[in-house]
Amino acid sequence: MKKVLITGANSYIGTSFEKYAKEHYPKEFQIDTIDMADGSWRKKDFGGYDVVFHVAGIAHADVGKVTDEIKAKYYAVNTDLAIETCRKAKEDGVKQFIFMSSMIVYGKQEHITKETKPHPANFYGDSKWQADKGVRKLASDDFVVTVLRPPMIYGKGSKGNYQLLSKIARKVPIFPDYQNKRSMLYIENLCEFLCQEILQGQGGVFFPQNNEYSSTSDIVREISKIHNHRIIISKLLNPAVEIAKRMPVKRTRDLSCKAFGDSWCDLELSAYNDIVYQKTGVKESIRGTEKPSHKSALIVTSVASMVDQFIMPSIELLIELGYEVDVAANFIKGSTCSDEKIEELIQRLDYRDVDCYQIDFDRKIQNIRSELRAFKQINAVINGLAEPVNKNRHHHMGIHRMYSLIHSHSPIGGVVGRIEARKHRIRSIYTAHGFHFYTGAPLQNWILFYPIEWGLSFITDTLITINKEDYGRARKHLHAKDTVYIPGIGIDVERFRNVEIDREAKRQELGLRDGDVMLLSVGELNENKNHKVVVEALGEIGESKRSSLHYFIAGKDAGQHDALVKLAQERSVKLHLLDFRTDIPELLKVADVFLLPSLREGLNVGLMEAMASGLPCLVSDIRGNRDLITSQENYFKDKTGVKKVVERLLWDDHRKNKFKEKNEENLSLISSDNIRNLMCSIYAKDQDIKRIGCFFQL
Repeated sequence: MKKVLITGANSYIGTSFEKYAKEHYPKEFQIDTIDMADGSWRKKDFGGYDVVFHVAGIAHADVGKVTDEIKAKYYAVNTDLAIETCRKAKEDGVKQFIFMSSMIVYGKQEHITKETKPHPANFYGDSKWQADKGVRKLASDDFVVTVLRPPMIYGKGSKGNYQLLSKIARKVPIFPDYQNKRSMLYIENLCEFLCQEILQGQGGVFFPQNNEYSSTSDIVREISKIHNHRIIISKLLNPAVEIAKRMPVKRTRDLSCKAFGDSWCDLELSAYNDIVYQKTGVKESIRGTEKPSHKSALIVTSVASMVDQFIMPSIELLIELGYEVDVAANFIKGSTCSDEKIEELIQRLDYRDVDCYQIDFDRKIQNIRSELRAFKQINAVINGLAEPVNKNRHHHMGIHRMYSLIHSHSPIGGVVGRIEARKHRIRSIYTAHGFHFYTGAPLQNWILFYPIEWGLSFITDTLITINKEDYGRARKHLHAKDTVYIPGIGIDVERFRNVEIDREAKRQELGLRDGDVMLLSVGELNENKNHKVVVEALGEIGESKRSSLHYFIAGKDAGQHDALVKLAQERSVKLHLLDFRTDIPELLKVADVFLLPSLREGLNVGLMEAMASGLPCLVSDIRGNRDLITSQENYFKDKTGVKKVVERLLWDDHRKNKFKEKNEENLSLISSDNIRNLMCSIYAKDQDIKRIGCFFQL
């Protein structure tokens, strides 16, 4: 095992080498790093190391207008420090010293051969050249000095000119097709070279580079392709490049020459029979540089309350699977939760290192201006240009996020999220929490929503449906790459089954007396939840029976509060509007009957929770409900049906037990453990996003 000391903490090359060696040569190297910022390193004994790899230095900067003081600092660090470190390594008995010089020592010479002599063009290049010469003079029979003169080094996390070029390639609409010739070196090729060189312990001057030359235009073309950025690369701009390279304005001339000039070293100088290191080609290396080294997911949904009520389990699962997760939603308007609840949600996501982005979604699909703004905002998130609303920022800004997947929810979120995923070539998952076009839906729903969903299905990698009706329709008529059925978000069955509560005390707290019957619905007060049909039905039950009935609704007002109160007063119905509640498990445990009268549902969480609580459940005869409640005697279609099932349940002892279904089979399907396993299989699927012909041409 070779013991290596890297002199220069936190350098890009040093940290990359250490990581690479530990991954690919775990038994061959023991690597330590020492900071050279102060003089404490001089007190350390280098004698225990076989190799000192010197990477400390001042990186190349603008050398145009600098003071003599700054120039002196370059020589102090890049030259004097390197030579002093080399001398100490030799005196302490180290066997090999490796110095990172640079091709910059050749100055503006475009073509470097074995006869080319170094000729620095500025003080930066000269500071490296003086160190280059100085450390080689210290070489001896028992002290090997290895000098590397590489071209521009690039790779994941690199800084300098490559990052600027990458940013240009992702932004500009047009670029010159100018075929210059450049030597470059991918960081992993360099690390492989270093590993083999250290194991062999050779001295001398080396010129590691990739096994093929690059041109600026080809690099831009490859980067733009990876990021799915449409760019025109045209020879029509080449005359402008030639003019810029001859401009009298020095800055313009220098930038043009730097971007489109030639700078190449003979490949034969970089080929070594005993060191095979050029393992990664140029195109593959650019892809490795631009693609994320981590998994990341963007959750897109219309309003933040969707995250709180339905999507948190998916976020938690993605985090467990090693994803960085961001959420894009409207955190300001439209939520069914209170402002305080949304603030708590943001804090909870903040704690889980999730960045939250404000998107001005409008739940009305007709608000075109708002939705167009949402497209721009999501695009900004993907391009790393958006500002999160969190107290803390968790993920790096200013670079293309290159999400591994975008998981969209809600109709509006599904439209924007899927189109942006297609645009950026990101894997697209969409959960349909109940299509708006369903059996019995208004014609306008079919006219508006079906064509949109049909078109978007062509650019959907995975379509998740949460009820059997939607699943069957999606499999038959839509065209997602993969369509799956997952029964909802899952619930913790044991949590609702094993609630410990003083039932009588809780009922007294709710204003109930002995002999009272508690009917419970959970859902916001809106037209779709259709609570009024229950009030109307109860009003038609005879007074002697109705006097013991109490109808409780736990849910935030969404425009129906006053109408329901008035209707209950007119029908002499004992109505209790509880608003938003955090004690749903306790309410379910003390209720006598659960009612779900909705006109439309995907797969209602409240119904699943009521089933787990052991309550008899009376439900409207709609999709989703039929997936969970198997007995048709529990269904109703209108107020007459509600009256009938309530009376049958409460005053027909012979039938009462029939309503208390044994839901163990269904409960196992909707358990959070089962849903988690199903979602794991979806997130783990192949992320290849090749597609057949698309309805949308973006």
